[in-house]
Amino acid sequence: MSTIAVDDPLHSNPSCPCFNQHGMKIGLVLMDPTSDDFVKTLLTGAQRAADDRDLDLVVYSAASFDIGAQQAAITSMVQRGVTSLIVQIPVSLSSMAPVPILKGLAGQGIRIGSIVAGEAFTSSPDFQPAFHVGNDNYQAGVLAATKLLNAYPAFAANTVCFNPISGLSNFDLRCSGWITTMKAAGKTASQIGAYGKSESLALIQQAVDSGTVKAMFMAGAFKGPAIDAVRGTPGAVGRFLVIAFELDSVTGAELQVSDVVPFIVDTQPYLQGYTAVTLSAAFNLTETDAMATRFFRTGPVIVDQTTPNLARRVQLQSAGYPVCPSVDHPTICFNRTAAVVNNVMNAQTYNGFWSIVRSGLYEAAVDTGVQVHEWLDNSATDTKMAAYLSTLAQQEVQRRDASAQPNATSPMIGVVVAAAGSWTHAAAAIDALHAAVQVPVMGINKVLVGSQTQHSYDSYMLMSNQEAGRQAAQFAWKHGYTKMTCFHETSVVDWTSSDARCYVAESTFRALGGQASYIRVDPQNANTIAQAVAQAIQNGTQIVFSETSAALSPTIDALKASGVYGIGAGKVTAASIGDTNAYMLAELDAGRYLFGVHQSAFLQGYLPTCLFFARAVTGGYTDGNRLLPDPSATFDGTSVTYPIINAGPVIITSASSRYVNCSSALNGPTMLNPGPNDIRDFGFQYVAWPRCDVKPVQSGQVLQVNTFSFSSGHVGSSIAVSAVGGILAAGILAAVGVYRKRAAMKSGSVRFTAVLVACSLAILSLAFLFAMPASRQLCSWRLALFSILVTVVLSVLFAKMLRVYRVFANAMTNGKKASTSDVRVLRDVLVGTSITVIIVILTLAINPPDAVNVEIARGSDSVTVAAMCQYNSTWKWILYGYLALVVLLGCYISYKSWDIPSSFNEARFLTAAFYVIFFTGIVIIPLTELLAEQPQALLLVNIAGMFMATVAVLLCSTGPKLIAAYKNLAVATTQISSGSSKPRGQTFQTTLDSRDQIIKQLQAQINELQRENAALRTGKTRETTQATAGSAGAIVL
Repeated sequence: MSTIAVDDPLHSNPSCPCFNQHGMKIGLVLMDPTSDDFVKTLLTGAQRAADDRDLDLVVYSAASFDIGAQQAAITSMVQRGVTSLIVQIPVSLSSMAPVPILKGLAGQGIRIGSIVAGEAFTSSPDFQPAFHVGNDNYQAGVLAATKLLNAYPAFAANTVCFNPISGLSNFDLRCSGWITTMKAAGKTASQIGAYGKSESLALIQQAVDSGTVKAMFMAGAFKGPAIDAVRGTPGAVGRFLVIAFELDSVTGAELQVSDVVPFIVDTQPYLQGYTAVTLSAAFNLTETDAMATRFFRTGPVIVDQTTPNLARRVQLQSAGYPVCPSVDHPTICFNRTAAVVNNVMNAQTYNGFWSIVRSGLYEAAVDTGVQVHEWLDNSATDTKMAAYLSTLAQQEVQRRDASAQPNATSPMIGVVVAAAGSWTHAAAAIDALHAAVQVPVMGINKVLVGSQTQHSYDSYMLMSNQEAGRQAAQFAWKHGYTKMTCFHETSVVDWTSSDARCYVAESTFRALGGQASYIRVDPQNANTIAQAVAQAIQNGTQIVFSETSAALSPTIDALKASGVYGIGAGKVTAASIGDTNAYMLAELDAGRYLFGVHQSAFLQGYLPTCLFFARAVTGGYTDGNRLLPDPSATFDGTSVTYPIINAGPVIITSASSRYVNCSSALNGPTMLNPGPNDIRDFGFQYVAWPRCDVKPVQSGQVLQVNTFSFSSGHVGSSIAVSAVGGILAAGILAAVGVYRKRAAMKSGSVRFTAVLVACSLAILSLAFLFAMPASRQLCSWRLALFSILVTVVLSVLFAKMLRVYRVFANAMTNGKKASTSDVRVLRDVLVGTSITVIIVILTLAINPPDAVNVEIARGSDSVTVAAMCQYNSTWKWILYGYLALVVLLGCYISYKSWDIPSSFNEARFLTAAFYVIFFTGIVIIPLTELLAEQPQALLLVNIAGMFMATVAVLLCSTGPKLIAAYKNLAVATTQISSGSSKPRGQTFQTTLDSRDQIIKQLQAQINELQRENAALRTGKTRETTQATAGSAGAIVL
């Protein structure tokens, strides 16, 4: 059985070929043997990330691993065709091997990431890896020494740092941090170490036996022998401490006893391996060279007896952090299918940046296998978002209260707050989440909103406005531009708005010696931008800065129209200092646009769920395994106590055609239902950076992706049904026209009868549209046409029924004559129809329907998809609800009219029409929802239901009237249709010429009946009773 990579029809981009991750090969080069617990744990995390993404991970690790061996391993990886390389860089200088080799590979297009050691290169001007994931090794020594000084001062007077391999940067830096901190505190500290095992053991025993050395910091290997030496030396326990590095089965067991190992310094190796492979895969997918943050800091972390769930954490580490189903560890494995990440998005689906973020959310859900619930509202407010966060906390409290295990781990493993505006409102709600769920919360945004130290987020991923403006100005100045104009796009002058980009860019540009000015524009108004561009050119500007994506395209268009657009002498170019879009990237690729500021929208959606997953696998919120703050990567001098991943700014000066086509997404679908939805249930098309779907195939087979279309038989049958219905309705309309001057027709409103029949004709004639291939335009037309036509039919029926009821009910109760004019009926019809028109307009403007490919069949060698219309669930059910309300009101009026003497009650036939619609809706609407992914059955239900219901309504509402008109009778349609040739009692002997005459005579008879009733109530009797024709005439309305 082999596999083949094909487009995933449900999550694709027609302008961007899918990315085949099977074509990606990642090399991982480590300097420690795989028998080492640290390496085993790191590789467990790396392999988990690779397996979940179907990546080919090639690992090189050896017991003896000098610089020459590492260079040989790197060369071997290249020969094996790796596309990315993750390597432990054991040196601190770019001139030392293997850095020159790595620099050469980066120039050949192989993306380099570093792990464990190599943090020195994250800010190197000569060579920078795409990322470094690991421990801050110098700070590890500082942290360990500080902990000993504060918690165990009696053991700090004279200490040593054991360096297993002097000359390797990670061990050297750890010992350097330890010794420097101890000496600064006035203590004695030194370094020991040897290359051979026997020599190392001898040095360890010598330190334990010395009597003067009180503690030994183990910067790397030999922690087990050091512990054994203390326990094997009489009197050493209690007077000598071993400060171990990394939590494993040995140090974990000792830590729980705590008489030799009081605490350890952990670097979270599982998180290191998982994050490194995840970043490498994501950077390859998105063709991203880097994020602004290069150092993803996993340590140092102090673990001691106060660490929550210490025993469980040791157990998980020893088991290898299993993920269910796990045969070896079925009781402690992490059940990813039950895990939930909640993404609470205070943003709009139609915003390009957030559309790309949502593409990342979907890919993360697929890669991690957890549920990603998305709460999104295009009209979300700060209050609504905070309220939903509070709801999450309340639901968790209710779950725990109802559970037999109230301390059980919550299925919620993380919350992402994606905020387009201020975050300050959510602090209290997030505090409640922490208290109720013990869940990490990450904030993502396009901007850094001031200082966030007072808020309750665990981490952030964002871009600094100030840094974007600063770097943009420096880049333009470096490339010879001395006159710059920045287009301000907001009127808010503070650091929380995108205007901060312009303000800092201007001040930086002036500080460098350039001329900087600004023009305020409306990014939604191309005319104001065209005027601003003309003014900037007139002022002699050489480059225009745009703050946000909304202004990019109109700025480029205005520059093109000026005739001076481009790069070079006498030209005026542009730059984006906060966002990118496809048009701007294409200009960048063509060499006319100077640069753009990239901020990794896709990764802002992708990485949070991946980081939550790694944390949950290793124990959850209280068990560690999370990224740590990296103050060196925090812009603007902000003091932080939480991790900030700076997604941007990253200056990009070129863009491949693939990058242009794949780095943007069109409007994603909105929520399927009110409230949270699993993002994997959405049919995303036009996603950013689509991934291929890998399918198993038999040898020699080619996997087929079939697009479903209705057969000619289905289409022909649909057209035939539409034609038959249309002919029938057209015949009825023609009959109405022929008999329009006869009494039976004139007694009702011929005009409204014609409207009802004409709308029914349109419904039946257009029914074949349900057999046509779905597209955005067709879906919109279906929504508008059928919703409005059906509403007109319902409104006409309801207005006619209401007139019947109004005439008889008002007359019988108070003798007043109700309004029966066509104007009143027209008003009722317009009111009823206008509400549907408003709903349709709002739907098309805010959440227009989309055509999405829905998988309807799958086999071992093929998958079949069909284009189906997807409607916003909220607006759809609002429309359903309104139509149901009209039908129910009509049924209620018909019920109230039922007791009117049958002679007068043509309304009973209107009642039949309403009941046909009512029962059809009860059957059809649920069926269409249930058969949403079965196009053939759905077509049958739609066409048959529409035909039968419309024809039945036509026959009920016009049939009796046409029969009466055909017989040229001036009596009630109801009588003729019921088989009565003449009414009971006295009848009108003359032909009535108009409806008003009928009403006038009926009113007189009703008045007479009322007088008789009054006489009876006063005890008077009447000798003779004038026979009244209760059925002297019927009003046909």
